[in-house]
Amino acid sequence: MCTAEATFFYGVFVKVAYLCFASDSYKANKKALFAIDLICSRRRKGQLSTFGSTTAILSVPYEVWEMIKLKVIDTGMKEAEKSDLEDYFGEDAEGYQIPKSWGDLDPHEHCFDTFIESSGARDMLEDRKSVLSFFPFFHSPD
Repeated sequence: MCTAEATFFYGVFVKVAYLCFASDSYKANKKALFAIDLICSRRRKGQLSTFGSTTAILSVPYEVWEMIKLKVIDTGMKEAEKSDLEDYFGEDAEGYQIPKSWGDLDPHEHCFDTFIESSGARDMLEDRKSVLSFFPFFHSPD
């Protein structure tokens, strides 16, 4: 009798650069995201109150706050990505236009090979020491 065993793996692969963009975006926008969560929580519990005659915030639906939160996250990610692209590829552009997004990088046109060969990904993580501990394969040997 013959038997077989199969394993199914479901995972999500994320490029290191996008984790760095998310980290930068979160640091820049965590107060705004917390404020939106607090407004939604207090509204849901019936504890949201405003000072003065402005009561418009009380009538904003939960779904609108979620849309605002998603827009804050999206805008923050784009700003972090743009900032990093300018930092890493702005000086070495040599007459080339800085790419508008990480996905637009042309390996030949934007000196991407030089970025990889000069440990660009490691530098991106080392600039964010708080996330480096999650990536043990980027640690330099002692």
